[in-house]
Amino acid sequence: MTEGQSSGSQEQSGSEGSSTGGEGQSSEQSQTSSSSASGEGQSGGQSQGSGEQSQGQSPDGVRESQVQAQAGSDLEPKVANLLAYIFGALGGLIVYLTQRNREVRFHAAQSIMITIAFVAVAIVLNILAGIFGAIGIGVLAVLIGFLGSAVLWLAGLALVIVMCIKGYNEEHYKLPVIGDLAETWAGK
Repeated sequence: MTEGQSSGSQEQSGSEGSSTGGEGQSSEQSQTSSSSASGEGQSGGQSQGSGEQSQGQSPDGVRESQVQAQAGSDLEPKVANLLAYIFGALGGLIVYLTQRNREVRFHAAQSIMITIAFVAVAIVLNILAGIFGAIGIGVLAVLIGFLGSAVLWLAGLALVIVMCIKGYNEEHYKLPVIGDLAETWAGK
């Protein structure tokens, strides 16, 4: 080890291992004690360090995901997809308007369309139940109104749970008609 390398390592408080290659040596010699995160010589020594820093963290303890969140308004795609499906049309709209990632926008658009489709079907079921109740067919009104709505909302809940899982796993899962429209909205 040359004298320049050992003084460069001492200036960094001994928190990282020695790096290999010519690029690491030249960048270590030019670093001072006031230097921060991104240097070529530091990237090799981060995961081999004394255990004070975990992989994905800069020397001052800031995680890469925190730096990305501060730099822009984009959420992690997993989280954005999950939020879009959990909060239905409102969550989908917020995610769609605030995120730039096309895949995230696809899931947000699909969430909006799922909510619109289920609300439309619920309105149709309630109108049919009202019509059958008004003409005196109470049994059909109860079956369509109560049981039909209960089955619809349980199916909707199951679909939202499945879509939350698919979105969190970042799968491009396209629903039959809604998925094509969502791709168009997302700009794919």
